[in-house]
Amino acid sequence: ETCGLTVQLRDGFIARLRVAGFDVAESFTNFALVRFDTIEAAQSADIALRSEGVIARAQGGAGLPNCLRVTVGTAEELDLAADLLERWAGGQST
Repeated sequence: ETCGLTVQLRDGFIARLRVAGFDVAESFTNFALVRFDTIEAAQSADIALRSEGVIARAQGGAGLPNCLRVTVGTAEELDLAADLLERWAGGQST
């Protein structure tokens, strides 16, 4: 039951971010890996998330310095993370 809920929440979060234009790796785990164009963009998004109490894990130590790992939490937590990332993306210059 818990695994099924985790899959549902993860897949919904990934789908929402992809619709918003984010590059999110396919996942079979309890997290989503969000790729950014640059290391600076990943750091900026991380700051935006942390400023609202959302902790994503920078992946520089795993050799992916332009990625953030977002662990599946509650629906409310994932909605907040998606809201913040969408807001962050809307404020980026193209």
